[in-house]
Amino acid sequence: MPHVLYIVTVDVSPAAEAAWNNWHTRFHMTEMLQQPGFVGARKYIEPSPLTDGWFRYVVFYELDSPTSLAAYEQSEAAQRIRADHEQRFGDVTRVARRILHEVGGLAARDPYEDL
Repeated sequence: MPHVLYIVTVDVSPAAEAAWNNWHTRFHMTEMLQQPGFVGARKYIEPSPLTDGWFRYVVFYELDSPTSLAAYEQSEAAQRIRADHEQRFGDVTRVARRILHEVGGLAARDPYEDL
């Protein structure tokens, strides 16, 4: 069954960026990875602030299947996790979500295989 990328883009105000990033990495991402079907997460930041000075983070959560994502989206945990984020940082963040379903891929060549 194909994997799914659940992509969350979060723009964060400069005044809240350090607190949000710390909380997000230590608590939010950890809680997301405890949900059934979540198998990995990576967080990136755009190298320059946006034109309004805010910072843009993009988080890629990998799930084992579309079924797992659908179950998560309907779960009490999803409602609770989103409400926690909104309560803590709703006035200093802008959040957008995207979903991508895997249709194919290639593995990278192992640079050590010839050694």
